[in-house]
Amino acid sequence: MLDIEMGRFASVARDCRICKVCSLNQIESEYHFILCCPMYRCLRTKYFGNVHWPSLQKFVSIMSCKTKSHMLKLSMFIRDVLRCVKTH
Repeated sequence: MLDIEMGRFASVARDCRICKVCSLNQIESEYHFILCCPMYRCLRTKYFGNVHWPSLQKFVSIMSCKTKSHMLKLSMFIRDVLRCVKTH
């Protein structure tokens, strides 16, 4: 349900698909969601450790995880973020 995808179906210009939960004024993409959005910093640290400098390499590493434990961490992160979004 990220704006990068939902905006496409609503004919919103790509550069206007901004994250609504933070003030970074960045496009709400998978990269922003997983590594950058300050709203999810605590959950990010809980599941991925400290991500001081988000990078494409870190994103690819998280998204291409092959071990069960890494996939579980990513799944739990997404689950917890969705719970957080529903309560706000």
